[in-house]
Amino acid sequence: MSLNWKEIDLILSELSLEQGRIQKVSQVSFHTLLLEIFHPDAGRWTLGIFLAQNRCRIHQVTLPVTGKRSTQQRFMQLLRSRITGGRIVRAAQIDQTRIVEICIDRSGERSVLYIRLWGGASNAVLCSEKGVIIDACWRRPGRGEVSGEPFSFPEQSSSPKTYEVRPFPKETGFNAYIEHQCRTGEIIQLKEQLRGQAKAVLADRESSLMSRLSSMEAQVLDDGSRTKELADIIAANLHLIGPGDASVTAEDFYHGNASVDIPLDPKIPPGEQAQAYYRRAKKQQRTRKHLLEDIENIKRQLEEISRKRQELLTDREDPEQQVQLLREY
Repeated sequence: MSLNWKEIDLILSELSLEQGRIQKVSQVSFHTLLLEIFHPDAGRWTLGIFLAQNRCRIHQVTLPVTGKRSTQQRFMQLLRSRITGGRIVRAAQIDQTRIVEICIDRSGERSVLYIRLWGGASNAVLCSEKGVIIDACWRRPGRGEVSGEPFSFPEQSSSPKTYEVRPFPKETGFNAYIEHQCRTGEIIQLKEQLRGQAKAVLADRESSLMSRLSSMEAQVLDDGSRTKELADIIAANLHLIGPGDASVTAEDFYHGNASVDIPLDPKIPPGEQAQAYYRRAKKQQRTRKHLLEDIENIKRQLEEISRKRQELLTDREDPEQQVQLLREY
């Protein structure tokens, strides 16, 4: 929600900028700067400078600002060192350019902060009183926006476009209206972004659990009963097993006396072959018991994912509450 030049003038007309002192500068997100100002008449308030593409704007901030925390501290540190404690002596839009000029006097040294509110090329540039760039929020050599270069202004159009201020409730003021509209839009955008991330995380966890569940359910089919049957057959046919035999062929009295070939461990004496199978059967039974417990645990986790998906992704009346839940998740 970028502002046109008439709206910028209206925003500035509602603000107590001139004679205000800048008490603190912070960069709460990559595109957002906040100036905390104390004015003799208006008291303490916060000016928000938002430079995101196609959402650039300037207005008083009274609500919490959303967004990803910034790691870009260079320009903020410069502002802190050059304008914190300074007094604003002039603040106005330059003609109809959508460039706001804020002149700050700090112990007799003057700096000028230019805020260009162009949808696709917004920037904040700190200059000396003579208009030489000290540094910019985004250094753009192609535009000459680097240290030591003069800050340039656009040429005035011979036939400027006609703009109007969008309708807003007069009782709240234009600053409050813009802040509310932009925050609502940004909260919804952030909600959708976080929802997408939550969906991906939940789907990934669910897929991993389903894969484990499928593998376990295949293993749990073996309850050791067939191994015990083979042990019984071996025990009944020990006379057929010789030292070092790798298998024995006998009648399977559990399945109509059909012939069955049973693998043996050649290293085990013939008399212990059946006991080896009995031990294996008990181990399979224990393994199956643990697998059943793990399967129940995975099913509970899948139920929790389903519940979490319902909790996180169902639209709520209060989108900020949903954003908070998604962020915490």
